[in-house]
Amino acid sequence: MKIPTGMLIAGTWRESSVYESINDKFTDDVLASIAVSDEHQVNEAMHAARDAAESGLSIETRVELLRRAADYLAEDAEELADLICGETGKILVDARGEVRRTVALLRTCAEESLRLGGDVMPTAPGKDGKLAFRQYEPVGVVAAIAPFNAPLILMAHKVGPALAAGNAVVGKPALEAPIGSVMLFEALRKAAADVQAPPGVIGLVQGGAEVGRWLIESPEVDLVSFTGGARTGDAIARAVGMKPTVFELGGNSAAIVAQDADLDNVIESAVKQSFQHAGQVCISLQRIYVHEDIKDEFTGRFVERAGQITVGNPHELGTQMGPVLRDHDADRITDWIEQACIAGGKRLLGGRREGRLMWPTVLADVPEEQPIVAEEVFGPVVSILGYADEDDAVRRVNEGPYGLQAGVFSGSIDRAFKLARAMKVRGIQINDGPAFREDTWPYGGRKASGLGTEGPHWAIREMSVSKLFVLNL
Repeated sequence: MKIPTGMLIAGTWRESSVYESINDKFTDDVLASIAVSDEHQVNEAMHAARDAAESGLSIETRVELLRRAADYLAEDAEELADLICGETGKILVDARGEVRRTVALLRTCAEESLRLGGDVMPTAPGKDGKLAFRQYEPVGVVAAIAPFNAPLILMAHKVGPALAAGNAVVGKPALEAPIGSVMLFEALRKAAADVQAPPGVIGLVQGGAEVGRWLIESPEVDLVSFTGGARTGDAIARAVGMKPTVFELGGNSAAIVAQDADLDNVIESAVKQSFQHAGQVCISLQRIYVHEDIKDEFTGRFVERAGQITVGNPHELGTQMGPVLRDHDADRITDWIEQACIAGGKRLLGGRREGRLMWPTVLADVPEEQPIVAEEVFGPVVSILGYADEDDAVRRVNEGPYGLQAGVFSGSIDRAFKLARAMKVRGIQINDGPAFREDTWPYGGRKASGLGTEGPHWAIREMSVSKLFVLNL
């Protein structure tokens, strides 16, 4: 598989004078050298996108473009999965799943494009003679910024709905792991050429924070879709002012385990959702509130199961957890663990580290103001915390700035729904942990965890303008 090294402007891959090496996060082998965009190239991509947006995309073109792009990705699925495994450090089985999900997502976006209909509005009594109806129009040019942990699917969650709504879109992947996004845009480029779409309808720029700033501050941008940290999201919101945004930001996901929960189910779910992709998932299970009556049994079984996780080379099928992606994140996580232990927390499992490889860490009874509990860890660490009163458990789950997803484990449906309704999050998993996302479902956060809603049906409407027409009869 040939990896385009440049940036995509007006349907053509362009080179640059500055390149960044993208390394395998386990072996450190160079996977690709990616061109870094300058300000002029960002502006070129944005002007090409504006021209394409003004030309418009018919429904037929949108649908066929997305379907063909999905087919192109499916043709190279195994090679693409291996590249994603290398650039992110996620295990190969998860990388394969990311490719499958992306192919399905693009096809879903194509189908949802056909369902973007309007509606007729009733008039109030005494106002006869008017017929009102509403339809959706593209917002124009969408800037799509995706993170490093799932470079293919998370970019597709932005680009797919943007195109399905009839927009032009310019993407910027994370410089630490851009290859999945690059290959998505190559599939889209080929598909756009096949259906004779305007060449600027998709564009890709590469680089770090400075390139991101040039992108979002372009006067050509009509909407920004961003997945990443809450602080960066806040900075983007301030920079773009009144322009619409769709943000999927940080999380600090928790689960409540009631005394009547099925512990066999809880242990399997909670261990998997705490350590999948080394905890580098925004809905990773980070805090587990366990009723005091079962806390000792739960803790013993959880630690035993977590200790069985195989850590190592993510390319090997027997590996269950690979490295964290960045050295400075491994350093930060290590520091937070030590701070928690100094403050009185107990380390029940973990402490081993080899470079970016970090073994699963289980903490207990950590003071909840400690960063390892209060902040988004984005690493293979989970804290077990006891509770005696359900209202107190809910209060502690709701503390802090985040509100993405949570989980509730209980044998009583009444208790489960009572707890679920009280949690200030956008998604609740009952008898499962929070780290599950179905790509066709609505997904988003409240508080500092996001604005707007992803998922094709909803994201397409976020990236559209609702226009009212009134016909005087």
